Amino acid sequence: MFREGELQIDQGVLDREGLVSSQEVAAVRSDPVRVHSDAKLIRYVFPDASVSLQPHDIDPEDWRFAESKSHIDSLRAKKDKSEAFFGEKVLVNALLRQEKIAKIFGLSKDGLCLSLKPEYLTESDMLMNDFNDVYMLTLDNHIEELKKMGASEEQIPIELSGHIFHEAIHQVDGRLKEELLGGRSPLGEVTSITGQLAYYLAENYKGPKAYDAKCSLLGQKKIKEGKDLSTDHAVATSVAGELLLEQLMVTYPGIAETVETESGTALDTCEAIVAKLSEAERTRLIPCLKEAILQSTDEKKFKGVVARLRDQNSKNKNV
Repeated sequence: MFREGELQIDQGVLDREGLVSSQEVAAVRSDPVRVHSDAKLIRYVFPDASVSLQPHDIDPEDWRFAESKSHIDSLRAKKDKSEAFFGEKVLVNALLRQEKIAKIFGLSKDGLCLSLKPEYLTESDMLMNDFNDVYMLTLDNHIEELKKMGASEEQIPIELSGHIFHEAIHQVDGRLKEELLGGRSPLGEVTSITGQLAYYLAENYKGPKAYDAKCSLLGQKKIKEGKDLSTDHAVATSVAGELLLEQLMVTYPGIAETVETESGTALDTCEAIVAKLSEAERTRLIPCLKEAILQSTDEKKFKGVVARLRDQNSKNKNV
């Protein structure tokens, strides 16, 4: 129900260009409903999508003695005047893109993450956990780092939505497991990062991201040193880039032959190929990306790519 004087939204938001504004988020924000002793559920229902947030309450005593009290205070200061809490707009926009991911890849929404639990007292080395808690202090650091790398306000929710999709792949089950992975289980970080990067390619996203060419080069270095665990994020990034490039080269051999990149990494080559696609050529992109995601579940395939990269590094060293 809309409140008197608030903006009314009578059109869908999934196919629009740009973000849902703080004012639009406020217009569809439901009254909070207590669902746990320390959390309330807030729903955001748009004409074509529905997502929710369950922000954890901040106990005044916990906040007062928190090691990161000054950081928590800074989040309060950063809150947009239309937001109920810091990060509301970026999280709602990132969650709405999960609905868009379902449309892009032809997936049911079952298994995708359409609700997050913002948590403000913990500074973690990861953005989210397996229970859909999102660590807002860590998120703030992540957003600031993306901004330093040149990310625009419009790009940040896209980058973040890739991480949310990444976690959904880690927890994949039921219909999503069948539709995305052919019933197979994900392999370490390889499948989740391949899925995340495939989404960025589907969106033709070229902005800063956590798993980029620099991370891929680090992965190649680790592979050369014999550190080739599928659970290593850098190694997984390097292998994911190779899997995606392999499928793009099969699907678009003529375009692939014309592409050169400064870094020479598979990830940058993938982006360059996708950037050259016409509208007609893009109709083959999603099946191509989905095949790479499926291939990423195969441990034998993973070991083959690792062996090829190690051999390639050895040859480069001897040149």
